Amino acid sequence: MKYLDKKKYFRKKEYDFKNFEKIEKNFVIVLKINGKCDKLNKLLNKRIFRFYCCYQFCKGFISKKSF
Repeated sequence: MKYLDKKKYFRKKEYDFKNFEKIEKNFVIVLKINGKCDKLNKLLNKRIFRFYCCYQFCKGFISKKSF
């Protein structure tokens, strides 16, 4: 299992459509870090959820796009 290197995949300049397949292959959701880090877990889950929704929207948009 590979974990995302946030410096590599979460820089704004790399949010182009060509990198979404690479991100999907390495996408690992960490649901719990440990019981003592509830605030961190909530923040992490919100960010992952937002990123995933954005990814799904872009994926759907690209598949329906016709030129």
